[in-house]
Order: sequence, then C-alpha cells, then structure tokens
Amino acid sequence: PYCVWQFTGAPENYINNQRPHVDSHAVQFDVYGVSAASVEAAGNAIQDAIEGFKHATISSFGATTRDAATGRYRYTLHADWWQIRF
Repeated sequence: PYCVWQFTGAPENYINNQRPHVDSHAVQFDVYGVSAASVEAAGNAIQDAIEGFKHATISSFGATTRDAATGRYRYTLHADWWQIRF
C-alpha cells in the first residue's frame, strides 16, 4: 500500500497584527492498496504514529472504499495538529 496526503484546514486569521495563540493544521491521509486488509493495516499504523504526538489527534475515519478509476482499495483518515505558542 501507499499513502498520499494533503492539507485540508485553513490558517488562523487574526486582525490588528496579533499572532494566534496556536497554529493548527488539518491533514487528510488516503491509503491505497490491492486489498482492504492492507489499506486498513497501513491506516492503523499511521494512526498509531500520529497519536504518539502530544498535540495531534485523529479527527475522523472514512470507510474503506474502492477507487473507481484504479480499482484499488482506499482508506481515509483525518488528523489535526496544534502548535501552542508561548
């Protein structure tokens, strides 16, 4: 299996030249492979790696589907990261 990713969140916008107290990033991961089991196993490994970060969490999981164009299985998950500024 292989994984592609993309940023899906918008940056924090503040007025009056103030910096945000936190930077946040939303990322979507799409895992593709030849079997449902392989993409789910790879997705679980990605989940385990992300959950090891202090300021990161998995925000949603998608169902395992089949890509119409390639016939490959696809597993999607979304993660959010926060970087607190001091």
